[in-house]
Amino acid sequence: GGPMGMMFDMGDLESEEEEEILEEFMMAHSEQVGKKKFRCSLDGKEFSTLNIMRAHFTKHYKEQALEWFEETHNGDGELGGMEEMMAAMEMMMGEMMG
Repeated sequence: GGPMGMMFDMGDLESEEEEEILEEFMMAHSEQVGKKKFRCSLDGKEFSTLNIMRAHFTKHYKEQALEWFEETHNGDGELGGMEEMMAAMEMMMGEMMG
């Protein structure tokens, strides 16, 4: 935990998992284009270090990363199937209502 441990009482595991997902998402959506140049392939911004780029992804693409992770790891997560069923149900309900 370290000094930040208190902040993350409940979401500790969650936040670690999110960091891993972001890392994976970043690697899939970026490239190293020079000795100290990393480019985000989503918006073309360039960064001098991975840490700066990681902050960029965390700030701008967190939601996207989590969705991407669910899509690419479809069926791995325990909730994946349920959430999709719920979403499909809501879609159908919406169509019936609308």
